[in-house]
Amino acid sequence: MTLRFDIDQGDKEAIQRKLSDLRPALSEIGIEMVASAEETFRKQALANKPWLGRSVPNIAGIISDLNRGANPPKRRFEARPAGVDTGKLRQSISLLLTNNSVKAYSRLSYSKKFQEGGQSTHKLTTQGKETLKRFLERNRGMRKTLGFLFKKKVFKITQPARPFLAPTKELENNILEILGDYFGGEL
Repeated sequence: MTLRFDIDQGDKEAIQRKLSDLRPALSEIGIEMVASAEETFRKQALANKPWLGRSVPNIAGIISDLNRGANPPKRRFEARPAGVDTGKLRQSISLLLTNNSVKAYSRLSYSKKFQEGGQSTHKLTTQGKETLKRFLERNRGMRKTLGFLFKKKVFKITQPARPFLAPTKELENNILEILGDYFGGEL
């Protein structure tokens, strides 16, 4: 048995024109990619794989606050969703569009570590130690929670992978639908 599918010359020319500049379809695909990443942050999961929660207290965040001369905010001591502390990561997702590709990415320095997981090193600076000292003088109840920060020079923190820029079955289906619409049929 032989199955044959013929495309007439007019259809070939239309397809070739569309193939020469996929930007309209890729633009829609990029929008879907960003929406998929935003949904991942909302659900705190990629597809059916939940992210591990944020550590409590958030030592990396606390050290960062102290090193900037700021007192750690209350949220650093609360169980909260991962990656939504300030919203900067979610808001940083950008698109790079060419004639034949679209890429979703984040330029934030910590985005790769958030996406793939890994170890980071944090050091409490002189300013951080001074800020911590003043903070603990005003918040004596926090001495047990944060006093240990004076004892270590370097803190190694392992962050679990929390992929947010990754294909899901739903995203793949949406892409196929966009391409099907773009080429005037179903894929």
